[in-house]
Amino acid sequence: MIVVEEDWLTLNDVAEYAGMGVYAYLSWCTRLLALQAHPGKESESGRGPSPPDTELWL
Repeated sequence: MIVVEEDWLTLNDVAEYAGMGVYAYLSWCTRLLALQAHPGKESESGRGPSPPDTELWL
């Protein structure tokens, strides 16, 4: 997938705000989408997964 510079900069800003790198942020978002695609697979809190420890997700 090709991402234009403007979109990349936006992703980078959002990821930094979340305390993650872009790839970690996209991975976390993908997990959230996967949970929504499978009702009943929520975490114990019922809110989906918590944001990751950034070092582990890079």
